[in-house]
Amino acid sequence: MGEDIARPASFVITQEGKVAYGYVGANPVDRPTVDDLIEQVKRAASP
Repeated sequence: MGEDIARPASFVITQEGKVAYGYVGANPVDRPTVDDLIEQVKRAASP
């Protein structure tokens, strides 16, 4: 039971189309924080 529940996912993709960050939650409310996502975007955008 519970295996067919949708899991949230967040990805940061570089301008080159590569996945710089990926997070797949274990359950519907498991998500990265906004601060974590912003930090990952900044890292992906830096040279």
